[in-house]
Amino acid sequence: MLNLAGLSLRWYGFMYLLGFLAVFVLGQWQIKLRKIRLTPEKFFDLIFWIFVSMVIGARLGHFIFYDIYHLFSVELLQVWHGGMSFHGGLLGVVLSGLFLAKKYKLTHLQLADLLTLPSVLALALGRIGNFINCELWGRVSDVPWAVIFPRADLFPRHPAQLYEFVLYFLIFLILFFMIRYRKSRAGVVFFWGLVLLSVARMGNEFFREPDYFVWNWVTIGQVLSLPVLLAGVFGLIYLHRKNA
Repeated sequence: MLNLAGLSLRWYGFMYLLGFLAVFVLGQWQIKLRKIRLTPEKFFDLIFWIFVSMVIGARLGHFIFYDIYHLFSVELLQVWHGGMSFHGGLLGVVLSGLFLAKKYKLTHLQLADLLTLPSVLALALGRIGNFINCELWGRVSDVPWAVIFPRADLFPRHPAQLYEFVLYFLIFLILFFMIRYRKSRAGVVFFWGLVLLSVARMGNEFFREPDYFVWNWVTIGQVLSLPVLLAGVFGLIYLHRKNA
């Protein structure tokens, strides 16, 4: 818990606040850069509903994918206890984006590109919150930088949250330079984001303590990331052929 001027703010809430600000600031930057007709007021309204759909999707996804037995319990509403699914949040944003794009007179790919860059930064910040909150810890390890997470046990483990933070931040930099210095068609940033994020998540699963294995060494996180990877790859192929 973080104390600011006598006010208590949980790390989860603090990271979500930073993520929301990142979406607004970076989104405004892209709107000006790409000359999109969307006022700051309308964009703020847009990201508010995107943010709400992301939180709902992430929370439901956690219980549907990882803890189905508590889906209809009061635990579902106790977000401060942790438990947010990346894949559920992504699905929530995609589904809401299908309706919101038309409302704000954007194409679906324009909206997807607009949200991709700040969303990656928000994901990176979220992993810092996970580390501080001692959750999503890594597998037992003897590396010099291993960390003991009291909520798990007394064995040193990979700080998998920090690994994922670094990977997501690198993806953020790649997409930032892609937007800043390349004039790519709508959808390229979004689909590349899907590819890079899914590869990062699948790779980090080898260091993260899995919720459970689906088959041998294959984890549920890797299985859920595979459709995201395929969507990104096929999306890029589609745009390439359409532009050819």
